[in-house]
Amino acid sequence: MKFKMSKIAAAVVAVGAIGSAQAAVSLNPDGLGQVLLVPYYNVNNNFQTNIHIVNTKNESKIVKVRFRESGNSQDVLDFNIYMSPYDVWTGVVRNVNGKANLISSDNTCTLPLNDAATSVGTLNSTGWNMNTVYPDVDDSDAREGYVEIIEVGVIKPNQYADTDKNGTIDNTKDKEIVAGIKHGSDGKPADCSVITSAWTDGVGANGNAASRNNWGTSTVSGATATYVGDGDANAALSAPTGGLYGHAIYLNNATGAAYVAQDTAIDGYSGVSQHYRPDDPTWFLYPSLASGDDQRTFVVDPSGAGTLTGVTWPNAVDATLNDGDTNTPASGTNPFPIAHVLQATAVMNDYFIDPTYDGATDWVVTFPMRKHGIFNGQYTEDCDQTGPLTDTNGTSTTAGTEGTNTCFINKDQDVAIQIQPFDREEQQPAPGGFGVSPVIGSPSTILEREVNILNFQSTASSVLGSDNAKTINTGTAFVTGWMKLTFDNSYQFVESKLSDGTADFAIPAGTEGGGTLGGAHSYSGVPVIGFAALRGKNPVGSSFGETVDHRFERDITP
Repeated sequence: MKFKMSKIAAAVVAVGAIGSAQAAVSLNPDGLGQVLLVPYYNVNNNFQTNIHIVNTKNESKIVKVRFRESGNSQDVLDFNIYMSPYDVWTGVVRNVNGKANLISSDNTCTLPLNDAATSVGTLNSTGWNMNTVYPDVDDSDAREGYVEIIEVGVIKPNQYADTDKNGTIDNTKDKEIVAGIKHGSDGKPADCSVITSAWTDGVGANGNAASRNNWGTSTVSGATATYVGDGDANAALSAPTGGLYGHAIYLNNATGAAYVAQDTAIDGYSGVSQHYRPDDPTWFLYPSLASGDDQRTFVVDPSGAGTLTGVTWPNAVDATLNDGDTNTPASGTNPFPIAHVLQATAVMNDYFIDPTYDGATDWVVTFPMRKHGIFNGQYTEDCDQTGPLTDTNGTSTTAGTEGTNTCFINKDQDVAIQIQPFDREEQQPAPGGFGVSPVIGSPSTILEREVNILNFQSTASSVLGSDNAKTINTGTAFVTGWMKLTFDNSYQFVESKLSDGTADFAIPAGTEGGGTLGGAHSYSGVPVIGFAALRGKNPVGSSFGETVDHRFERDITP
């Protein structure tokens, strides 16, 4: 995949030229961020997945938690958590009658409330099922996937909810939001109902029904509430500050084996808060990986020169409003920054399948930006290979309210890969001795899913037990070593220029004043995260297992 951007927009800078106060989206190697990406959840093969989120700041934070299924990144579970300073939230994804189901006994306040009955269950008793109402999602798709954790904002102090519903905020009777969610000496929040009072209940000024975003500010007892409507849901919040970290633990209930994967942490995502109710039919996909307001990225120069590359990206149209799928409402117009910091031209990691030790290896390769049109059409697929975003091969969806100018490809036509294996003594197998099956298309293998599991063929069973795994055929000689997986893509960001010369990534040539295809800097790569899970037994028969984070090769040279 090649990223094309405006010559004016692309700016390469050395470390010394970067302004210290200038915000930019970047990966945080220390593991703290405004955004955390859990590369995988899994309930196949007797696994459960424990999700762990930590707020390291002395601030009360609202955090969006979104589970996306493995096939097409559909949002199958979405809720908010309201974390007090230094708080931790944990949940367990398990298999209940063949469905992925989230349960949590954590006391941290959530919306919906932990014990509130919803269409998918009750979080602290029956659990919430992953929602498979989408026509392209079944239970198999939802039994594995990945998780987005996005900081919504910081709750300001002195914000009260009208808990007695009398139309005024009285700080001797009503509850301060941060006080309501604060954990006491018993480990429980003072009153989680303050969340539903703030967003769902209350009587507005002059006796009118209050908006469901029912914040009020008071410094004097009996002050009249200033209610916050849906159009201004963030008046009680300040911008995200980061400081979140997390990880996932994959526990096999049959064998006792446990694997741990660290979340990918992204900072500089947004300088504004974004609060929306999870059940809002228009805005439930906000905040998303495409809705942050910071448009500049900083990435490390892979040449070893000790510099950072800074790029300013333009906004785009909302891909989920132009994908032909009416189940996906608006999700944001700023997908390029996170795509850029996650992009890689190749993934590298170990494999271990030595039959002497009953070895087994699965790789997790996750593409978190596909739902936002990255390498699935809207900004990347040049359907007729002529430049502008037009379609001549029947893959475009342009119907109705979903918009026009779309060019989304089917998932079985997606990311092409090549693999280059080595053993531990720098040897490579003979041609034909190492490959991937099934191969879709020729000559490349295609990774068509959002979450792809590569199972290295061995005498042992699969580590993760994915229903949708591809097999890496290793032969008999290569049982330990490492492999390089290279993305072999012709996809590109299509840049069109309008009649005034400005760049617009969403408008094909020939429209909007006769824009013509612009050309400038190209950046290769696919936004990707993941890890390898390795399992085996030592000579005395004891089992061992480990996860190894992927290493990435990047190309940021314009």
